[in-house]
Amino acid sequence: MLQAAVWALLPVTGPGWGGAASLVAYGIGAGITPTCLFALPAAILGQARAGAGAFGVLMTRRNLGVLAGPLLLAAALRLAGDWHVAAPVCGAVTLGCALAALAVGRAIRDQG
Repeated sequence: MLQAAVWALLPVTGPGWGGAASLVAYGIGAGITPTCLFALPAAILGQARAGAGAFGVLMTRRNLGVLAGPLLLAAALRLAGDWHVAAPVCGAVTLGCALAALAVGRAIRDQG
């Protein structure tokens, strides 16, 4: 959610101190994600069933997103021609991912 807020505020923050603060906030949000991913296989499958294979698949897909994300961002920026158009699109994608993560968390909580 923090990263989606940064994307939404990007046209307002500008290149000065606001931009630097938004970059710090985005970095904090980006650092939280892999930390939470370490516990995800055990939370979904249970401690006994979560092996290296489940974690490997999860991290492979995350790393694919880390690789493809900047490429897609560059393509969106090139097509839009301006951050004022590309930033809300990236924010919407980020918000969608955050909502999906909340849904997974709720399903895990309700199941256990």
